[in-house]
Amino acid sequence: MKIKDFINEIGVPETRSVIGKNGSRVIILTVIFFISLLVLGVAHSSGELLKEKMQDPFIKFIDVKPPPFNKFNSDDAESLISDKSLSLYPKFSKGTNKRFNIKINNIALKDIDDNAFPPLGMLLGEDDKFYKDIKQKKGKSRRLLTKSTFSDDGFGLILTKELFEKFGFIDDAWKEIAFVEIEVGIDYYVTLPVAEVVEELRNNCDFAFSKNFFNCFFHHKDIFKASHYKGTSTYFLPKINTIPLGIDSSFTMIEVVRKLSANCYRNGIMVESRDTNAIMNFDGAIKVLDIRKNTTRVEKFEKKLKGDFGIEIEQEKIEAKRIIEFFDFISNLLYYTLLLFTILSIILFIVNILISHLNSNKRSLGTLKAFGLSNNYIIGLYSGITLFLVGASFIIAYISTEFIGQYALSLLSKKPGIIKDSLTYTNLDWMLLVLFLVLIPVIIILARVFKYLHNVTPGDLIYERK
Repeated sequence: MKIKDFINEIGVPETRSVIGKNGSRVIILTVIFFISLLVLGVAHSSGELLKEKMQDPFIKFIDVKPPPFNKFNSDDAESLISDKSLSLYPKFSKGTNKRFNIKINNIALKDIDDNAFPPLGMLLGEDDKFYKDIKQKKGKSRRLLTKSTFSDDGFGLILTKELFEKFGFIDDAWKEIAFVEIEVGIDYYVTLPVAEVVEELRNNCDFAFSKNFFNCFFHHKDIFKASHYKGTSTYFLPKINTIPLGIDSSFTMIEVVRKLSANCYRNGIMVESRDTNAIMNFDGAIKVLDIRKNTTRVEKFEKKLKGDFGIEIEQEKIEAKRIIEFFDFISNLLYYTLLLFTILSIILFIVNILISHLNSNKRSLGTLKAFGLSNNYIIGLYSGITLFLVGASFIIAYISTEFIGQYALSLLSKKPGIIKDSLTYTNLDWMLLVLFLVLIPVIIILARVFKYLHNVTPGDLIYERK
């Protein structure tokens, strides 16, 4: 029999018979695919969000808090810091926190009783995993709001957007602030650059300071005193890269690798004059100290502190991490169980249709085989019907979930307690779906049909001996 005649006379009628009246079985299988793909897509989207949240630096890291500095005197701190035999693990956040008074535009934070209210700062390092995570976050998860100029050997500070809001800077008004004043002695402030601005920091900290600043604060405090820079007058000029015309000729640019302006997220230059009476008439100029001391080796004394003074660990966060990991395990278990259930449902549904169809048409098939129709033609026919039934249903369902998935996820997010931000519907990779929901079921179904027809004679079919 010619293939064209076989398709027209046998293939088309058989296909119509198998898919049911008005394609009813295609519709049923499409609904099965649609519901399965939709649930898998929601589970996948939720799983991706959970993974993202698990990688969030505020979940990923545990704060380790040393006791307040007032539990040991400054001599103890200096001896610990200067002891070169001690070393901090550079890849972990230590939770070294301290409150400093900060002024912006000569205004300090105060509480409701008009008392000074110093914000809480934390020690960060360039190799710190938490800091690296902040810098790597992109898109909706982005936390770094400026270019990155923070460094271990610099004196730039990382400020949170919330700290600016506490000072009354609404929306993007903070972008005009390049330097802030931080108290390093009793009512003595030093002007330091804003190296970076971030959405937030861990442990409710409002700002972060560098290793160099931390070490100098305890071990080289004189570096923050104006008397250390007698005979010079230093300014930061924002938004320019050369000395403008009209500036006192005694001012020259400071050409050093570690100049303070290199730690500021705002573009600008630093100039100095040996004439302390020189007048700076540049609009927006900020008078600073040319702090350049390089004491980057900040020895980490965590073990020493733990042994001598004890240490506090956030048990609540440890428990929270355990709970999140447990739900991640449960989520994956349900996810793969659903995928397996979907595959089995498709296989059972189609196998039942084909075997029932073959059983009801045994005599017709036996007659066709008796007239020379080979098993290859029959296997090829039902292979094509199976592939059409599964493929067409899958394609329709997949396209439907691409359009409806986000809407379904939006409805789910309206439930109380559901995270409403960052929920974006995404199907599994289509290649994986085709493999597990189309190819594997088709192969198993055809193996079942082949087994049914293998070594079956026309007489077996006509007289229903098998």
